[in-house]
Amino acid sequence: MPYLRADVSREEIEAVVQEDAIAFDPQMIPGDIADELAAYDVVFLGEVHNLQNQADLIGALATALQPQGFRHILLECFHAFDWMINAYALGEDISLHPYVERYYGSVLEDVRALNMHLPPEERIQVHAIDINHDAGALGVSLQALAATLPDSQVLETLALELLERDPDAQTSVLEAFRDQLEERESEWADRWGAEWVDQIAVMIDVQLDSIVIKQRWNSDYHGAHRLREAVICSLVDDLLLRAEGGTLINMGFNHAQLTPLRGTNQEWLGEYLHESSEHAGDVYSLCVMITNGYRLSDEGELVRFNLLDDSRNNELLRVMWENFPEAAVFLPFQASFFHDRMIPVNLLGDVRAYHPAAVYDALILLHDARPLESLGLDLP
Repeated sequence: MPYLRADVSREEIEAVVQEDAIAFDPQMIPGDIADELAAYDVVFLGEVHNLQNQADLIGALATALQPQGFRHILLECFHAFDWMINAYALGEDISLHPYVERYYGSVLEDVRALNMHLPPEERIQVHAIDINHDAGALGVSLQALAATLPDSQVLETLALELLERDPDAQTSVLEAFRDQLEERESEWADRWGAEWVDQIAVMIDVQLDSIVIKQRWNSDYHGAHRLREAVICSLVDDLLLRAEGGTLINMGFNHAQLTPLRGTNQEWLGEYLHESSEHAGDVYSLCVMITNGYRLSDEGELVRFNLLDDSRNNELLRVMWENFPEAAVFLPFQASFFHDRMIPVNLLGDVRAYHPAAVYDALILLHDARPLESLGLDLP
């Protein structure tokens, strides 16, 4: 959808922005925004990856939504570390794997600090919902898990076998262990607890799926991404089925789309949840975008960004920024204007005109973007 299809003037956009937008401090979510989000069972944040601003926003939203009954956060983290990030968030005395600490440590520290002041039944759980993009993740995770469970030599052995093998050679080992798990389910449930047996079974299944998906990643990119999204949808479905209280999901902003606009032409998680009979009407999808600063490219390079480089005078984010230059901005797309008009929107330099309400329920705009502090990057 090219920019030239836009049919709105700056004055029209500005009038709606001034009427509906809420300026706020991203470190402290105001009550009117919290109340808007808390009306839904699921709030889906579509992020720009690896930004400290985004990590801080998740922590602030957790603080604001926990009193409103939110009890779960789902992260785009390797599923192999699901048990680890949840145990850490709940305050258990464990160490995080370096990958987890590097990319999710900030969020986990915020949630852990919040949970320490809450009774156990009111604490926020944190779960991982992505495939394992690194084939070694399950092995190192099982090693750490074995150290926490009694009589777990069988897990240590499995971990070592996985770490000694290339991804293609892991499949037979995993399938054999899954058969063993079914045969000895009752015995191991008595030893570790039924919940741990179930957790390990899901870890094995996700690793098997991950191997197939990563094998196709370069030769069949779109097919691999569709399979990946199917695994994510399945994991989220299972977590939401068991969830008590509201859930905050944080993934890349493509995943939060209600209808496909960017990325692979497929059903993304946002659309899947929005169209699901179990969740229809209970999902609120937010795109969190940046105006300027520094971010990491898909290739991991530090990139300076300023949307004014690509945005014309009637581009939505530019209008929001120039009307609220100092504060973060929350703009719901409830007005008919966002449903009916083709409005230019700049998503990291990809400027397109479309109906914003068809893709997201709202947008949050952050300024002065900076990479995660845990990445240890020196900004120019």
